[in-house]
Amino acid sequence: MRDRACLAGLFDAMAQMPPEQVEAMFSQDTIQAFNEWKEQANE
Repeated sequence: MRDRACLAGLFDAMAQMPPEQVEAMFSQDTIQAFNEWKEQANE
């Protein structure tokens, strides 16, 4: 469960960054997980 909290914190930080910065800093796997998290948060 702690990992999930860490990911939520990371994803919250990523959400504040410009998309080009996110793409420069994170792997495609991380960005894909972030996008899935964002979609779930919007449901």
